[in-house]
Amino acid sequence: MTAQPDRPFTVRDASIAVALGLGCALGAAWLHQGWLLGDAAALLEKLRPLRGPHELGSHALYLPLGRLLGSVAQLEAYHALAALGWLSAGVIAASVFSSARLLGVGARAGSAAALLAVASPGIAFHTTVIEVHALHAAHVAAGLTLILAVDSRRPRAVLATASLVAGTLILTHRSGVLCAAPLTLLAWGRAGAAKPRAAGLRSLILSATAVGGGALLGVALDQALHVIFGGPDWFQARELLAREQTGPSLALVLKEAVLPFGVLLPLGLVGSLWPRRSTVTSAWLLVGILVHPAAVVLFGVPTRGGYVSPAIVFAAIAAARALDGLRGRVVVLVLLLLAAQGWLGLRAIDTVEARTKRRAAEQRLELARALLPDGGLMVTADLGYQLVTGRLPGIREFNLGHELGRAIAAGTSPSDFDAAATAPLIDLIRDSDKRVVWVRDWAADPAIRTAVAPYMVPIEEALRREFGGRDVNADGVDAVVLRP
Repeated sequence: MTAQPDRPFTVRDASIAVALGLGCALGAAWLHQGWLLGDAAALLEKLRPLRGPHELGSHALYLPLGRLLGSVAQLEAYHALAALGWLSAGVIAASVFSSARLLGVGARAGSAAALLAVASPGIAFHTTVIEVHALHAAHVAAGLTLILAVDSRRPRAVLATASLVAGTLILTHRSGVLCAAPLTLLAWGRAGAAKPRAAGLRSLILSATAVGGGALLGVALDQALHVIFGGPDWFQARELLAREQTGPSLALVLKEAVLPFGVLLPLGLVGSLWPRRSTVTSAWLLVGILVHPAAVVLFGVPTRGGYVSPAIVFAAIAAARALDGLRGRVVVLVLLLLAAQGWLGLRAIDTVEARTKRRAAEQRLELARALLPDGGLMVTADLGYQLVTGRLPGIREFNLGHELGRAIAAGTSPSDFDAAATAPLIDLIRDSDKRVVWVRDWAADPAIRTAVAPYMVPIEEALRREFGGRDVNADGVDAVVLRP
């Protein structure tokens, strides 16, 4: 196998990378969707818990980084986690460009590939909502750049860097274990693939040992952190994953393993097989493109393209090679590709669901302002999970929705649920030194409201007995002021 020679990274390259990163971060902030997807409500609750200690969540670095960013930049919880997504868009763009340049690709092709990556449906969606996948994709992109930046004449440094990247990837998302295969080939290409056969084989074994060892240490560290600080460990995470599995289907393959790439899947496959380039580079790029979609098809977990976001990074770097091979003769084609990718990315963001939930989120913010003009606590059972927590200074929300949803799904009786939920709720309200309101906006769907009422009415009655209460109406929503 032939290896890719080192290419110096110039000040001009660094300037372009920074400009791309800043532009894409600002673009993601401008396009931020403003509603909570899936686990976002739970992430906000864990970031600023109303009761109990801080948890790590499922992925060890995500919430601590959000906490750090919020503390340094003085941001509310919602805006801190949203900003992680925006910064991730910038890191992805800068890193894809930098990796392409380090592989010898021209600046124009590298810039186009960076923009294609950030505009892809999978990356565009996850960098404009609160989710863990954008940060993980940024981590993968930065890790690839870091390994490529190490001088290949220092094989030990290459292997140490690859081992570090493989281990830390586990901490931003546990699916980072899937990157071990392409990282092994990348480390081998940098540290010894061009050596004679025997020495090259030894180098491959060393690369696999370094990357595999780093990944195993990352898994062990992640497990230890979750045991110490709380949150689902690897065994519990496997159970949660099993619950979400839908099984493979053609619809899932298209939605989760093909469409999130946009135009990058065919471009990336062409670029990874480009005959004039290093064959070992082709190998790690091709494996990086394919391993995540294969896992999605195998496990059948819908994430709106989240699980293939690292593969989009590999595809973008490979696409840069394909575009560079075309040189300057087809500028119009490149512009058309960028326009098509931008349109696909905007379509992924601007959906009927997004518009509906964004309106619901805005209505709940107005409700919170009306009920708690001087701050305080909203107690709700919002099954739409559009929390106000972390969005308005001084206003927090305790949402019974997650616990209620699990109780209904498990067939828990209203009496058992109320017995478990009421006492901790009373303690929480007693500890509040500001106004507390019980809000009856359980769900927009009348059928869901009817199903929820048997669980909620007894809790409201218990709260009235404990605190009294004054009925109010704000923006057409009934509520009970419990304190003061």
